[in-house]
Amino acid sequence: MAWSAGEVIFRSGDPGSALYLVTRGRASVHIRHDDGDIRLVTFAAGAVFGELALLDRGPRSATVTAEEDMQGFGGIIRRAVPRAAGYRDQAAAGFGA
Repeated sequence: MAWSAGEVIFRSGDPGSALYLVTRGRASVHIRHDDGDIRLVTFAAGAVFGELALLDRGPRSATVTAEEDMQGFGGIIRRAVPRAAGYRDQAAAGFGA
């Protein structure tokens, strides 16, 4: 996948259906605040983002924008997560949690 500088990858409130891996370029995470837009973090090549919505099953909690021309992958989708979550619950039960 490829995004141009300034292009929104996903917006706060969007459904979270995939996580992303940056392979080239940079992307920044922003949230809206009463004082304006706040940049939380910038991701570079090798970073993974978007996983929170997969884990908590909620909407996206922030907006991510390509800071420069960016390439990456977006492919681990939500329907793969329940299986992983089930394994986590089984493991926790085995330890008495």
